[in-house]
Amino acid sequence: MRAANTIFPGSRKLTADDGGWKSLLLRELIRDPHGKDKSLTVSVKIDGLKQLDDALGELTKATARGVLRRSLKKAAEPMADLANSLAPVGPTGEYAKSFGFGTKLTKRQASQHRKLVRDDKAFVEGFVGTNDPAGVQQEFGNENHGPQPALRPAWDQDRRALVERLGKDLGTEIEKTAQRLARKAARLQKR
Repeated sequence: MRAANTIFPGSRKLTADDGGWKSLLLRELIRDPHGKDKSLTVSVKIDGLKQLDDALGELTKATARGVLRRSLKKAAEPMADLANSLAPVGPTGEYAKSFGFGTKLTKRQASQHRKLVRDDKAFVEGFVGTNDPAGVQQEFGNENHGPQPALRPAWDQDRRALVERLGKDLGTEIEKTAQRLARKAARLQKR
């Protein structure tokens, strides 16, 4: 799968803040009809994340960040796959394969992102979007053709399942990491 290196208005930003995993923020970037970016934040409360937060707190900051990034990627990729399946195929078929998960933005997108979330310091961020420059035109339409959304329907259909997957994947990933660290500590003690 090709990783999305871009975020366009309409892409979904998945964040987890460092201030405890009591709630996970799912932020949508949307464009209003006048071309101005708006942000819509949806807070979702998930039970059982206190235990995961405590387990993450026992890991180093870099290890915890890696655990969160891997879990977020694993949970978000099905949404990107769903967007690919909902996207119009077109003459080349490339647009219908262009959605993916990524953690990097272009210079311009990073600048816009910083302006949009100025006060929001996320510990880990991930983006689901298309790497096709025509994605905005397809998602929202233009004067020559109407909108043919793929990411919005994928978001509407999969957002609750994404949060559930993230909770399960996070628990599994923390367990794997703890086991890996225990094996490493045992090897170091044998020396």
